[in-house]
Amino acid sequence: MGITHLDAAGAIADITAISTALLQREPDHADSKPVIVVIEDNVDLNAFVCQALSPHYRVKAAFDGRSGLELARAHRPDLIVCDIMMPQLSGDELLHQVRADPTLANTPVLILTARSDDQSRLALLHAGANEYLSKPFQLGELRARVDNLVNLRLAEAHARTSRVAAERERIALELHRSLTQRLFLISLQLSAVLPLARVPAVAERIGESVRELDAVINDVRNTINQLDIPTGDETNFRLRMSDLLGEVTEALDARFQVFFTGPLDTIDRTITSALYDAVQQLVTAILRHAIADEIILQASYETDLVVTVIEKSRTAPSPTAATDLTALLPQQLAARGTRLDMTTPDTGETAWTWTVPMAITRRADD
Repeated sequence: MGITHLDAAGAIADITAISTALLQREPDHADSKPVIVVIEDNVDLNAFVCQALSPHYRVKAAFDGRSGLELARAHRPDLIVCDIMMPQLSGDELLHQVRADPTLANTPVLILTARSDDQSRLALLHAGANEYLSKPFQLGELRARVDNLVNLRLAEAHARTSRVAAERERIALELHRSLTQRLFLISLQLSAVLPLARVPAVAERIGESVRELDAVINDVRNTINQLDIPTGDETNFRLRMSDLLGEVTEALDARFQVFFTGPLDTIDRTITSALYDAVQQLVTAILRHAIADEIILQASYETDLVVTVIEKSRTAPSPTAATDLTALLPQQLAARGTRLDMTTPDTGETAWTWTVPMAITRRADD
């Protein structure tokens, strides 16, 4: 049974679903306004604070520490404003409970206190209070301190969400690449046994499976290009090229060698990825249409980046083997004026050389 485009879409959807589950979202609020929990046992002061903040915030009121803590756990607010002297649970105790609760630990807390001595204020800060406001206070000062704390909270939440989203995309990209590599190796192995199939129907079935696998690989590669997420190893030119040749030659029992010269790992990720795709397509074509004994990759970076793939074989390669040079020159390389040459340096050898002008990149770096 071959792999279809529908299977490819399903595989991509499954991978994306797995990675999406890793993104933990901030609690959704029915209203776009930030949520503030006000805990104050003085009814008049509670109403005053709630009224002052309600134009810009969704305010939830509590009149003792215990109910205030339950309210905070239920709504996961962007800020808690609380008194110190309260029934059932004091402000000090509530602060301790908030900092010990994983769902509230990062919630900013503004303490309203009648204590004016420095020692009491310092104790509150050490206990985890973000700000304190001495009673009696000016309405403008209350609003300013609340605005500052909420804005800081929202900025931190946005940064945290962005980091998690970036990590999700990085993991999705790695999963897509892993799937591509596995399918690529399976496709090569099927291509290797294709000449051994003596029954025409079997040969046709294998050929069909290879074509379907290639379509799946292209689908996944297109998804990777759409993600376009920079990862730490994308600029590791040496490692990526070595791994590529090692995997494909091992799959088909061929030898390989790599030779690197110059600061190759400083090459930007766009060029690295484009060359990786081009070399992968070339090696695939070589191993499908010829019996390669050895594949050599040479890469040097001085003024220009020069990458050469040499195929050595005791058997002459098929005329159809990797002769379509335009297919081996991705748009990212062509746009930089890259030149691709195919030569026969020695008997039984065919060489493909990419010459990528790098002067523009170096001047930009300087």
